[in-house]
Amino acid sequence: MMYLGNNEYVKGVCVENTVDLIKEKEAKVLVTQVGAGSEPLSLGSESVLAPAGVQKDRSISIEQIIWGFEHGVVPAALTNHSDMMCEDFREALEKNSEMTMLPNEKICPTGDEHGEYLVIDVGGSTLRIAIVEIKPPGDSDENDDREKRINLVSERQWTVENSVKVMDLKFFRWIAKNAKETLAYREDFVSGKCKLKTGISWSFPLEMTSHSSGNILFAGKGYTISQEVYGKDLKYILESVFLESYGLQIDIKSIVNDSLATYAAGAFLDKNMKLAMVLGTGLNACCLIKTDSIHEKKRLDSDYVLLNSELSFFGRDLISLSNKFDTMIDSHFDYRNTKLPYKPHMELDTLTKEIFQPLELMTSGRYIVELVRSIIVDLIEGGNIFQKVHLGMSHVIYKRYDGLSGELVCSISESDDITFLRKRIVKYMGWNPNDIDDADIINLKLIVDCVIKRAAYLMAITIVAFIKLMHINNDGSKSDVFKVGFVGSVLAHFKKYRNTVLEFVNEDSLVKSLGLKVGFKSLVESSIIGTAISAAYFS
Repeated sequence: MMYLGNNEYVKGVCVENTVDLIKEKEAKVLVTQVGAGSEPLSLGSESVLAPAGVQKDRSISIEQIIWGFEHGVVPAALTNHSDMMCEDFREALEKNSEMTMLPNEKICPTGDEHGEYLVIDVGGSTLRIAIVEIKPPGDSDENDDREKRINLVSERQWTVENSVKVMDLKFFRWIAKNAKETLAYREDFVSGKCKLKTGISWSFPLEMTSHSSGNILFAGKGYTISQEVYGKDLKYILESVFLESYGLQIDIKSIVNDSLATYAAGAFLDKNMKLAMVLGTGLNACCLIKTDSIHEKKRLDSDYVLLNSELSFFGRDLISLSNKFDTMIDSHFDYRNTKLPYKPHMELDTLTKEIFQPLELMTSGRYIVELVRSIIVDLIEGGNIFQKVHLGMSHVIYKRYDGLSGELVCSISESDDITFLRKRIVKYMGWNPNDIDDADIINLKLIVDCVIKRAAYLMAITIVAFIKLMHINNDGSKSDVFKVGFVGSVLAHFKKYRNTVLEFVNEDSLVKSLGLKVGFKSLVESSIIGTAISAAYFS
């Protein structure tokens, strides 16, 4: 069996949805024991936040914090780190990890894809329905012109309220009702005279039985599954409900998740796109790989498979670059001074049965912002920043995961205008502008910069590891250009993050030896466009 989405089926056990598990863990104050008879490691441990000889009290300086985040950011060590991550990639492929490197039928757009498609994008909190037209290729179909062939004819979006997060026939009738409203301008479809080719973007794991069908077994993200749809084929349910409830004839051609949709969009638009990446609140990546040297169960009887990497679970060797602020997010980081006793990309924590997503926790938008917030609180309490500000414990900055906005952190990262930043900080925090010195803002920028720099270094390691994997498994590359197609707020809005990643990657010795030039390509609306492309590919 193959599984689409955030994998939740581990060795025959149905595991709670990744997001729900994360939130449950975040609500705890965790203290982990490294081994039998060892003393608990305090969340306040600062063993990697200061060089030997530096006093380690509750309050640490800005210099120590910067050192704690940047001491391991060594360009010369990037190759070694990427080697270890590549080995973990290969282990997941060769030993049939049920958590990572999940195989899907290949999507290799030829450029001949065309037609009109209904796209249904079901997310954790939103439903999007669109009509996408892909025009036929012209006499000379160059990649540069393919974007002009795609027309988003119509799109609507609805919020999925918690009160309706029950996957039952009523839920699917609600989707069909909204689709009919979106199609209202087309009499031929609304009347049921024509069958509309359809692509589905599904944010939940499915037991895939083909590229266009899969059984509903898992939910999460606040959803529950009714017995009337549990174990049933998503394709059959949707096609039946659309026809029986509203007389709409749809023909589902493909079912994908966000990373597969991003890959499909990028592969259609740019022949040099080899890796698709989702980096926003969370993290994932997708690539095409030959099946010669991977586990038989991952081959899907094909020469190539498209891998949903579930990238967040990799990076076990990178926890050596973590510090006490990472431990505040997940206690597994306390293993940075020893060795993690299990492999997150292969199994759950053998003791607690918890998931651990080291790479996501150090690189994605949700956790970058939380790291910055934790540092600010630590420095305020130690009298090392914003010394004129008096805070009560009810102040917003003390709210975990809600005490700081991604927009504010992005502004601090991107802008060097102290006057502008003062206004943004004052407005968000509700402080008196006279209580904030220029030095406070400069120090805040230093904090954000060091968190971003480490995250960019880790993402560079990851991209080089994928380049290495594809070079080994795919018999090298015929192109000297390697594009990473991306979607997600972090790479879209944090330009310094994006540029720093590329600086590290393009200076790597392997990348240079292969003669590659690595670049990013923004794939706006990829979940919609890529889903339409995948439906066209399988039509």
